[in-house]
Parts: sequence; C-alpha cells; structure tokens
Amino acid sequence: MDYNILMVCLLLFLAHLAIGASRWMEVRWRPMLLRIGLLNKEAEWIHKTALRYSGMGLAVPPDLLKQPSSITTSEARRIETRLSIELTLIVIIASMPSGLLLMLS
Repeated sequence: MDYNILMVCLLLFLAHLAIGASRWMEVRWRPMLLRIGLLNKEAEWIHKTALRYSGMGLAVPPDLLKQPSSITTSEARRIETRLSIELTLIVIIASMPSGLLLMLS
C-alpha cells in the first residue's frame, strides 16, 4: 500500500477536524474573543448593521452579510482546499495506466 496516499488522506481528515473544531470554538467563544480583542469589533458592528439594513429591505453588499471570521479559520480552509486538490491529483494519476504515462513522458 502506498503510504503517501494514506498520509494525504490522514492530513485531509485532520485538517477537516481542525476546521470543524475551530468553527465550533469560534461560534461558542465569539463574545469572549470580541472582549479580549482577538476579533475586530468594528467588523462585528458593520456585520450587525448590514443584517439590520437587509432586514429592512435595503440593498446591502453580500460581503457585509457574511459573518466576520478569525484569520486562523481562513488559513485552515486554504490548507484543506490544497490537500483536497493534491489528493484528487494523486488519485487521478494513480488511476492512469502506466503505458499512458510512458507515452506522455
């Protein structure tokens, strides 16, 4: 068995778990994170104001309706996306017949 594929699958699974755990902690601990300054208070205020204006029926840019997130969550999502792409490429290359790879080289 190829341990590289197994390692990529394991890393992808761990990245997925880390994103889920960080998202859960971010939602549960958001008020505390705002209090100690790890999240931007102004971005939170703009988000709440945009939701209120959207509720009134005014046109609000869609970026303002997204809940602001911490930097670590976006970094983790980027890593998960990269690992997903690498896993997909490994599976595609592994499923190609070896004769086709020899013709391409």
